[in-house]
Amino acid sequence: MAADGTASAPARDDAPEEAASSFYIAAYSAVIVLADLLEATSEAAELAGPAFTGRHFATPYGRIAIDPANQHASLPVKIARARAGRFEVVEESPALVAPDPYLSRYDPACIFGRPILRAVS
Repeated sequence: MAADGTASAPARDDAPEEAASSFYIAAYSAVIVLADLLEATSEAAELAGPAFTGRHFATPYGRIAIDPANQHASLPVKIARARAGRFEVVEESPALVAPDPYLSRYDPACIFGRPILRAVS
């Protein structure tokens, strides 16, 4: 692990030659995070939320962090355009985006407005 708390980049000799699916990348990243935490801790009980606090991990996604409150990943967000079988990134978040797996960090009514309901008989 680097001095800044970032995990060292994983060995890429076992990475696929072709483009990998998002499912493969998610599973591969989870193994990288678990391996780094196992190397850094001596007790299984230490792998709970506090083990994630302030830590970043080098994964195929790029640098990620795990939210100790819900155990989901804060990820970089990229918007891309498909061209000639490849993706061209057109927008990228300046920082990691915090996870909201339960859609509880915002009020949908503020974003989408209140639904207009009417009685139908």
